[in-house]
Amino acid sequence: MLYTLEQVLANRPPLITIRHDASLLDAFKVLIERRFGQLPVVDETGRIKGVVSQQAILGVYYLTDGQVPLFDLAVVDCMDQAQTVSLQDDLLSAVDLLRDRGVYAVIISQEDRPVGILTGKDMSIWFQSLFEGILLVERIERRLGSALRMAFPDEDAYTKALINVYGADKRDPGKPQRDGKNLSLTDMVYMIRDDGGWPFFAPWFGHRDYFRVLMDAVRAVRNDIAHFRGHTDMLEMDTLRRAAIWLESRVAQVSADTGESPAHLQTLARVIGGRKPVVCTAPDVLLRQALRPMIENLYGQLPVTDEHGHLLGMISQQSILRTYYHTDGAVNLLDLPVTHCMEPVTILHMDDDLFKAANILAQSGEYAPLVVEDDKPVGILTGKDMTRFFRSL
Repeated sequence: MLYTLEQVLANRPPLITIRHDASLLDAFKVLIERRFGQLPVVDETGRIKGVVSQQAILGVYYLTDGQVPLFDLAVVDCMDQAQTVSLQDDLLSAVDLLRDRGVYAVIISQEDRPVGILTGKDMSIWFQSLFEGILLVERIERRLGSALRMAFPDEDAYTKALINVYGADKRDPGKPQRDGKNLSLTDMVYMIRDDGGWPFFAPWFGHRDYFRVLMDAVRAVRNDIAHFRGHTDMLEMDTLRRAAIWLESRVAQVSADTGESPAHLQTLARVIGGRKPVVCTAPDVLLRQALRPMIENLYGQLPVTDEHGHLLGMISQQSILRTYYHTDGAVNLLDLPVTHCMEPVTILHMDDDLFKAANILAQSGEYAPLVVEDDKPVGILTGKDMTRFFRSL
């Protein structure tokens, strides 16, 4: 069975909620201090009533043209309907909701009471370790496959080795029972450590028992990942990294001699390739003009560029609300240039590894690093993007 939401929430701190009749100032304090994008809203009995978000608050601010002091409002004035799932549902039920346009948080409930919240950022962190493990297994499989091809470089030798290990096809004795093009990790390990095959591999792998024990540990972790047996922990990930490094160090020189290239890394080009041009704003544009495309398109942020399209910084829902909070709402921000709310932004490049991006998104306060080419924005990477990408895998 796929991971349950109860597994996903394991070891998390208690959920922070806010009452529907609390002041919006109270919500501001939590959103700003903890860098949350949204808060579950509950009634006096603790039952879920909705969600208050940075997006909803900014929408109210824009629609009232900045004329209504936000701190005079109650939470219920900016509350949206909550997207909810049950604690007993599986992970993909929440992920599929998060893929929908405009949905940035899913509330996990039990008996109508919120017990957890999942965002694109949470999913990015969760899937990061899961798919990092899968890609490490792929690196190991590629290296084992290379070793097999180097030990048995021609088709006849490879076919003979397959027959020696797995037996001949009953209908065609000249063919092996196993298709050599689709061997699993376990198949390759058994073939390498087979009594008849090991002499071909001993010069590269050295100690047979070391190979056996290490590969058995890899297979155990791989099976846990494939069958969703809990979340991959740090020691299990270290097993995969250790095995990948060891195999690559043992087989690297021989691989180079055969012209084999290293395993291809997953890059950001695969995640954001083919997208429409990034919507940007200029530094002297008034915030009311910049907010309009953000609200209409449900954007969480906009890059700020100069007249040549070069990146200057970023404005975001959070940077705008933080500015409002720290000025006590005394100034109508809509009449100011966006530079008053502009912040620095983390930079990535199209050829950066996917997990470099995932590691950045996992950091506190990081929500949308920019992907640039020639100092010009070509993409924005958010937890929602990563959720969609990992879900497609």
